[in-house]
Amino acid sequence: MAPAGVSVTAADLDTVLRVVHDCAEAPDLASLRERMLLGVRSLVPCDVAILNEVDPRTGHWDVSGDPADVLFPEYVEVLLRHTERHPLMRHQLRTGDGRARTISDFTTRRGFLRQDTEDSVYSRIGLEDTLAIAFPGMHDVVGIALSDRWERFGDRDRAVLDLIRPHLGLAWRAVSAGPLTPRELEVLRLVADGRTDGQIATALRIRRRTVSKHLEHVYEKLGVQSRTAAAHALAIHLDAPFGAPR
Repeated sequence: MAPAGVSVTAADLDTVLRVVHDCAEAPDLASLRERMLLGVRSLVPCDVAILNEVDPRTGHWDVSGDPADVLFPEYVEVLLRHTERHPLMRHQLRTGDGRARTISDFTTRRGFLRQDTEDSVYSRIGLEDTLAIAFPGMHDVVGIALSDRWERFGDRDRAVLDLIRPHLGLAWRAVSAGPLTPRELEVLRLVADGRTDGQIATALRIRRRTVSKHLEHVYEKLGVQSRTAAAHALAIHLDAPFGAPR
């Protein structure tokens, strides 16, 4: 839902749905990265889009960019040197708040430039401002940063990114976790149909405890914590409404 007073148009919603559908159809992570970057740029025009994948436990950092040539050879090395001084990175890594935020939410442009140095990513590429989101429900920090050389990002841009953010997270978890087993998929489809564990056990002729075990594995693979979220992930991934016959 968009914040009060922010206009998200029917065209915006159509684009959100198109991007979500396109990402849900991605066969692998490489394709998903490309589709996410192109899709988000179609929602919020910008000069540069970067997909960041960070493992907070090891500090390992992977990046993908659109256009691809924006990632100069030392990009990750430079990024890591400036992580602690970058207000958006610091906020997401420390709080886990992945909602759409800009650098100017935390500091003035002049204040940010005073912290900046000549070898930073901003100086190398010549960027003016950044609007970033992080996907919810992730073990790692995965998100997209949109940067522009001239324009400031507005409330409409924040609103559409916050609308699409949870769906991008679901698509990422579904692709990165690997496929569900046939039995796990059967259980999840019955969950999406509104069945209880007991009803699922009867339908599949298995023990109720076995159903619970299957659901534990499904939750772990999809990175969710509830039946509703798991059913939603299935609906997004299969492009079908909850409870749709299969």
